[in-house]
Amino acid sequence: MGPSKEGVLNILLALWLSLAAHAHQSVMTKIATLNEIEAYAPMVFHNHLLWLGRVDYSQRKSVHWIEIRTPDGETLLGKQLISHSVERLYPFDKDRILVMGKAYTSAGWVTYYSTVRSCCGAIAVETHAVPSTFQVEEFAGTPELLFFNETGERSVVAANAAGYGLLPIQVSGPGQMQLVGDALWILERRSVFFGDENIARVDLKTMKVERAFSDPRKGLSNLIALNDGSALATAEYHGEKLLLLNSQDYATQTEVPIRGTHPRAVAEWGRCLLVASEYPHRISVVSRATETPEVIFEFELDYYASDLPNIKKITVDPETGSVFLRSSVVPDLGQETFNSVYRFSSSLWIPACEVTN
Repeated sequence: MGPSKEGVLNILLALWLSLAAHAHQSVMTKIATLNEIEAYAPMVFHNHLLWLGRVDYSQRKSVHWIEIRTPDGETLLGKQLISHSVERLYPFDKDRILVMGKAYTSAGWVTYYSTVRSCCGAIAVETHAVPSTFQVEEFAGTPELLFFNETGERSVVAANAAGYGLLPIQVSGPGQMQLVGDALWILERRSVFFGDENIARVDLKTMKVERAFSDPRKGLSNLIALNDGSALATAEYHGEKLLLLNSQDYATQTEVPIRGTHPRAVAEWGRCLLVASEYPHRISVVSRATETPEVIFEFELDYYASDLPNIKKITVDPETGSVFLRSSVVPDLGQETFNSVYRFSSSLWIPACEVTN
């Protein structure tokens, strides 16, 4: 005797649910295997392209280059050697990125920045040396006004067509920066130990420096400005929190708990912020659609911990919501880890985060 009509319906329902679950499953796809030793995590999604910084240590002299890939990250469109190390990548203008790095010359270590454009199958690079009196690492600004942090001088170097000069400010261990209107926001590292940070806001009209927090925070390493300029976001590694600062009134702050893990990198997509965490590895999706931001999805990635030992960078395709993760670690002796770039894809969180007209 065959199954009853009700039994057939139950089987079909179970099959449909299985197919639906499969259609919505989260997928991790390895895009690139990197060197075992990676001190930096240069990666940015810009102008409908994924840009990666790469290095080859096997030669007598290290070789550095930029890879330009399709929006899914899987197809290499081109690569370009860079004459200095490739440490950090930033959006620069509509179709260019900016690359920060260093090279050893007869005058000693010199910092460089290069702008890179990819168009019509060709890659154009312009490289500029920062005066050797400055040793800088991070960039913020516009093509007309560039800012570079200067840790040794406890200040920021401003550069324009007239040249380079230090801002008359004092910020301890200036790190990552974001320019929002007439304010330069700086991640302030108060000591050599991770876990003693603040956010400094510099009014570029008056050069007044104010601190966002009355007490130091416990592990800030990434600072982003939201696309509409309304707020700054950073993850507090040891505090297990996402912090949001109103760009017009930094005293207006929001703390979103990211419990049970250590958040490090932050990216924005639509009405949400995506937070990449470690130990255990996780992506947390924080919705800003309501008055009080909250975690609405969590995706556990601990299975990939050996390939993504330290998730230092997260970037997102603004059109599709594809999330790219990059690790960076100098392993301990005997530690078996492999740095990688992964693409995370999931249809679960997109509808809750996309902006509707």
